[in-house]
Amino acid sequence: MGFIIAKLLAFLPFGNLLKGASGKLIMIVGVILLLVFLVWRYNSSIMEKATAMFNQQQLEETVAFQQREITRLHSIEAERNMAIEKAIAENETLLLMVNGAKQDARTFEAQPASPVLQHTLKTISKFENGERVDPTDEVGETGNSAIDAWKKKAEGLLGGSDD
Repeated sequence: MGFIIAKLLAFLPFGNLLKGASGKLIMIVGVILLLVFLVWRYNSSIMEKATAMFNQQQLEETVAFQQREITRLHSIEAERNMAIEKAIAENETLLLMVNGAKQDARTFEAQPASPVLQHTLKTISKFENGERVDPTDEVGETGNSAIDAWKKKAEGLLGGSDD
């Protein structure tokens, strides 16, 4: 049998070197090579299993992260939808208020202002134009006894026009 193995080894590169070796030596070398191959294959299997476990752990972590992100995005979307609904409701309220104001503006009739308001606006206008403003300008009787009494009292406090 060793002879047959030696002949088969002759076809290999450097196989002629083993041609003259004894059958036992060839078998020992064969067993050693078989053991080396089995150890290499076993280590390769262990590496593949370790790599598969590592990849599985990474995949599980990625899936968990994606689930957390999906949950967070769902909550953000829910908040956004509530904000949109709130904005729509506020816009409807504002539209009702604007429409009411438009309706009030359409039905508004101009009326003369009260004498006190007219005097106040004239005084403000004079002040803004840089004219001298006399705080005791007589407007005449306003029809409001409290305002007329205040004007008389203010005139008395300021000393009147005799100064």
